[in-house]
Amino acid sequence: MLGAALAGGLFLLLAAIAFIHFPHGTLIFLGIFLLLQELLAVNLEAGSTGVAQSFRHLDELLVSIFFILTVFRSLLKKKHFFKTHIEIPLLGFILVAIISSLIAKVPPEIAAIQLFLYLKGFLLLFILLNLPVDRRVVRRYAVFFTGAGFVILGLGLVDLIDPDWLRAVTGNDPFVEIRYGIPSIKSIFVH
Repeated sequence: MLGAALAGGLFLLLAAIAFIHFPHGTLIFLGIFLLLQELLAVNLEAGSTGVAQSFRHLDELLVSIFFILTVFRSLLKKKHFFKTHIEIPLLGFILVAIISSLIAKVPPEIAAIQLFLYLKGFLLLFILLNLPVDRRVVRRYAVFFTGAGFVILGLGLVDLIDPDWLRAVTGNDPFVEIRYGIPSIKSIFVH
């Protein structure tokens, strides 16, 4: 486990450095990682369930690190944060979540984790809105994720034709659910 912890720490450090120097490229990598995260975790479970569980939470750590770096970058440049006009509704959402957790007597550590999972998307939105963006950057995101979508679609077609083979090659769950006479397509996804 020590080796896995050291490797994870090194990965987080390298991700932080990459985000500082290449924020949009790093976010594109994060997007691909999110698409493959659960499939990779399923493959890691054969070796160690602890490593697989840690791997499943890696995206939360990455988003947290990138958020902190974005805040520091903006503070160092004395730049105002981009206002999204969702700040007040978001604060209301947080207040309702905290009150409902208190009423339901949810343990504080569970409530904090769940609240963070809800807020992760908003943190990512904050990061994106506070990075310099031009038409070329948006085009790069669009082209990259369109290409990724076509790859996923192509693998979905392979999964339709020969699900046993694709799931064996990718290490995905071998169970093939039949719906209306055709296999339920997973492509690179586990569920």
